[in-house]
Amino acid sequence: MGKSVDMIMLQHASAFLLGAAVLLVCIAFYRSKIIIGGHERSLETFALINATEANSNNIACEKKEVASFDDRFISRAAEVLNQTMVQNATAVEEAPFPDLLPLLERVATIDKTVIITSVNEAWATPNSLLDIFLEGFHIGEGIEYLLNHLIVVTLDPNALNHCTAVHPHCYLLPVDGKNFTEEKVFMSGDYIDLVWTKVKLQRRILELGYNFLFTDVDILWMRNPFKHITVYADLTTSSDKFLGDPDYIQNFPNTGFIFVKSTEKTIEMMNYWLDARSRYSPDHEQNIFNFIKADLANKLRVKIQYIDTSYCGGFCNHGNDLNKICTMHANCCGGLRAKLHDLRKIIEDWKFYMALPIEEERNMVHMECSGDMRDSVNMLQPGTRFLLAAAAAFVCITIYRSNIVYSGYEKYATQANSVSKETEVASFDDLLTSAEDVNQTMVPIATPIEEESFPDLLPLLKRVATDDKTVIITSVNEAWAKPNSLLDIFLEGFRIGEGIEHLLNHVIVVTLDLNALNHCSAVHPHCYLLTVDGMNFTSEKVFMSNDYINLVWIKVKLQKRILELGYNFLFTDVDILWLRNPFRHITVYADLTTSSDVFFGDPDNINNFPNTGFIYVKPTQKAIEMMNYWLDARDRNPPNHEQHIFNLIKADLVEQLKVKIQYIDTAYCGGFCNHGNDLNKICTMHANCCIGLQAKLHDLRKVIEDWKFYTALPIEERKKGWFTWRVQGLCMH
Repeated sequence: MGKSVDMIMLQHASAFLLGAAVLLVCIAFYRSKIIIGGHERSLETFALINATEANSNNIACEKKEVASFDDRFISRAAEVLNQTMVQNATAVEEAPFPDLLPLLERVATIDKTVIITSVNEAWATPNSLLDIFLEGFHIGEGIEYLLNHLIVVTLDPNALNHCTAVHPHCYLLPVDGKNFTEEKVFMSGDYIDLVWTKVKLQRRILELGYNFLFTDVDILWMRNPFKHITVYADLTTSSDKFLGDPDYIQNFPNTGFIFVKSTEKTIEMMNYWLDARSRYSPDHEQNIFNFIKADLANKLRVKIQYIDTSYCGGFCNHGNDLNKICTMHANCCGGLRAKLHDLRKIIEDWKFYMALPIEEERNMVHMECSGDMRDSVNMLQPGTRFLLAAAAAFVCITIYRSNIVYSGYEKYATQANSVSKETEVASFDDLLTSAEDVNQTMVPIATPIEEESFPDLLPLLKRVATDDKTVIITSVNEAWAKPNSLLDIFLEGFRIGEGIEHLLNHVIVVTLDLNALNHCSAVHPHCYLLTVDGMNFTSEKVFMSNDYINLVWIKVKLQKRILELGYNFLFTDVDILWLRNPFRHITVYADLTTSSDVFFGDPDNINNFPNTGFIYVKPTQKAIEMMNYWLDARDRNPPNHEQHIFNLIKADLVEQLKVKIQYIDTAYCGGFCNHGNDLNKICTMHANCCIGLQAKLHDLRKVIEDWKFYTALPIEERKKGWFTWRVQGLCMH
């Protein structure tokens, strides 16, 4: 702390300039000649070849933010500097991975997810990369339990011995006649075989029905990255360069950190990836993935997302806000010793940061990390930066000499977090009472019946579910299903929304009477009749009447049954207008994700106010146990609707059942009670805090008018963010 800000800035600037000078000399030298197919070519010719190849693969960018050639060259130079870790083993058949399935069964999470890394003897010896990797989980923020779900793939018996001394889940992948105790030379024949065997192992894991997160062992984990992986994507990867949009195909992937869901589509994707190896010059799997990513998205309809480097960064490209960082990758760093040195410095910085008081000092780190907070908080020291630049020059020249060529939220009341727990509870009770007076929660399903008697539900789920076994559920009676009522507005949202019409293929509309079924069948192919003898549900039920109470609790029973049958569900009230895909804001981390009546800025804050009219749940034993606890809580409390009871028990669910609950920001999934005004963010709008069918219809139609006006604007005008809701409705203001 004794150094002045100016002095530290001078040190960093000097180191940067020296490193830049070295790198510029290296690049100038490298630009003079490039060997392609045995012929000397200028870099300009190389650029033309790459541009032609990009066009032939339909990777042309539709956005104006296309990276310049210089940016592409810098990224490819970074690839040269990045010694991607050698992952698994060489030249083995993918099928015989002996004893893999029993290990997966033992190690996987309850939603069948495993974390995978790999080591050879050099990385597994004491005080090497494996020890640093494991230490990250121990000193990280609430992630030590993830070690229970980590499999370390070892490449030789010595690595296995070292691994079993420090970790319970080690897997030997032996290869006869090969010695992998030492690092493989980047881009050598053995290296190429090794990295492609990683893809074969990953495919086998998917074939066995398990999701995986593969992480290079030179990645330090500090927070849970699953919080930044959404259920929307089939494949999520970290980025060597992140261009601001997780869906942007021109982001630069780093497949040393990759999450893939187990579906038929992703297995087909892995086959396509493996087959692509033979269609290109010998290259590692990350480059080939970058070549084919557009094909995967356009031909196979694989949904690919890229993680912001602010959360999952690397030495190439990282954020400086330690309040955000989850993982740090020792890429762009040649040699084991250099990686170890810098990762240990990262650990020192992290420990210093974690020792700071939470409320004040930690919030200052990201603002003053290059100043007098601590010399080393800015991740890479000036000396280290210079050494990296020197190493860069050495690697670049070595590669040249070897003739190696390759391609390269509007938020609410954040002060609530600082209020005492007693004050928060009191204010919650006051606000809940007020909200209940005005919020007519939609009547979901039917009156008391045995939860097991949902005839023909399973065949419908099989027919309608996505390839990862997810269904969207809503419910209607005759009043809501007739023409020009709520069901028509609900369906219209998908058609006028931004790229979400395909989701209608996965929507089941639960109907409460024959008239509702007839209306539904006229406008939607997937309708489910839930009849109840002796009861008439063609009209709305009075809020908080006995019939209403029984109805809302049957919704929970149906939801539990869907989980028992092995399906994820997103239940949505029919008075919610869908405009964008909300699955982009639901993470694989949570067991249950709900929209919010009031959102305090943190999706994990237990004091957020839930709205269970929009709720996503994964089918696990924990989730089924949670649903039983929720249903049983009805008898332990005065008669009330399910949302109120959920709010009473949510702390029990977290503390006793260890349920991970997340709340969606109202900037994305809002309602008439509480919503954002940025139409560039909004996904859904709920007609809550609005009594009466006619009032809901009136205001939802006004929302549709605003949305159509907004989507008719030129894209550049939309990006400016000036347009907001014009609705002056009966409920929404």
